[in-house]
Amino acid sequence: MEIGLFFQLPAWPEQRPGDRYEDTLRQIELGDTLGFSVAWLAELHFEASRGVMPSPFLVAAAAAQRTQRIGLGTAVVLLPLHDPLRLAEETAMLDHLSQGRLRLGIGRGHGRRQYAGFGVDVEERSSRFAEALEVMQRAWRPAPLNFRGRHFAYDGVTTVPKPLQQPHPPLLMAANSDDSVETAIALEIPVMMATVTATPEQIEARSRRYRSALPEAPERDVALLVPIHVAETDALARRDCEASHLSYYHDLALVARADSPEGPPAGSPLAGRIERFASMTFETAAASDTAVGAPGTVLRRLTDLHARYRCGHIMGWFSFGGRIPHDRVLASMRLFAEEVAPRLP
Repeated sequence: MEIGLFFQLPAWPEQRPGDRYEDTLRQIELGDTLGFSVAWLAELHFEASRGVMPSPFLVAAAAAQRTQRIGLGTAVVLLPLHDPLRLAEETAMLDHLSQGRLRLGIGRGHGRRQYAGFGVDVEERSSRFAEALEVMQRAWRPAPLNFRGRHFAYDGVTTVPKPLQQPHPPLLMAANSDDSVETAIALEIPVMMATVTATPEQIEARSRRYRSALPEAPERDVALLVPIHVAETDALARRDCEASHLSYYHDLALVARADSPEGPPAGSPLAGRIERFASMTFETAAASDTAVGAPGTVLRRLTDLHARYRCGHIMGWFSFGGRIPHDRVLASMRLFAEEVAPRLP
């Protein structure tokens, strides 16, 4: 099983963004020495409690200069919010700066406030995503780019540099909806699913659908994002992370409500998510979303997730919620690398 690190960088009123960036870079440095495979960086806008990383490429470029081996990935870049030609250039540049360690996770997102902030119609996210990806893939080729679409148009443009990895860095797609899974299947690219944003039943069904459509895909092509915290005992692990985890869930409910100020229809998926986040307890999260506890507890939990979802890549969110003290995150990563990772399937 491939084990990566995930970073979203929530910043709370008591935290300075600069400190969050430095802590993240130090955690990536440690991940490099401990043998984690990839550091995955999320793009978020306009909500500090969800993340102060509007440009994962900037953090990846800084991390590239402070590490040697670990892959540097986006999870994900929100394609509909970008000029795809500029994104193609920056992707290629980062691929060179990282000496070919870049993995490009892509997605559409669904937050209405993020789309509104950039003046983009959220209802156009699927068509913009499709066009943006096509533009980028064409721009990475040697020939000049000529493109006419509904949203983007370019005439005879040749981007430089071209990616170091050819034909381009490995792609991965966020697949937290049935439609996204179908898009990833059509593109024949790996998928990332998240325990926090989908129920176990949804993840199982989507993983099964992906596997049935692409039976030759290697197991690592299904990645699962899981909040993880390891300590010497279950009680110590809970003490370290319970407040951070629950504050993040409860803030997710507030963000989701704000994203639908008129209120979601009763019985809708959004209404269900709001209720789930608002009522989340540590025990419920441990049973459905997280892997928290002593090494043996975390090992059993991740082994069960692997068996249920056939996920060959775990994206460990060791700083879930953003309020776990930095030294405890580092200790958790070390304990995981020493006592859990070697015993995983």
